[in-house]
Amino acid sequence: MALTIVDKLFYSGFHNTDLDTVLRARDVDTIIVCGTVTNVCCETTIRDGVHREYKVIALSDANAAMDYPDVGFGAVSAEEVQRISLTTIAYEFGEVTTTADVIQRIESA
Repeated sequence: MALTIVDKLFYSGFHNTDLDTVLRARDVDTIIVCGTVTNVCCETTIRDGVHREYKVIALSDANAAMDYPDVGFGAVSAEEVQRISLTTIAYEFGEVTTTADVIQRIESA
């Protein structure tokens, strides 16, 4: 299968891209999401994927958040942002697991 690169300009990997078309052409039903920033681009792509009826897996050890300065509500550490975002993903949208777990599952499939 040929490698396909889908460039994105917005928060979601689906917004104004052909990602959905590429995935459907390959009969993909599950997306594995990693990258930065967990609570922005990754979570937006996850939500859009769920809205398109994909199963979603977020990799807890291959996503990262950033510290947020006090903008009137108190500063928030990257660790707290990451914990809240992964909890939201796991509770509302899909599965959260590790890279090692996904690799093991792929290799044993």
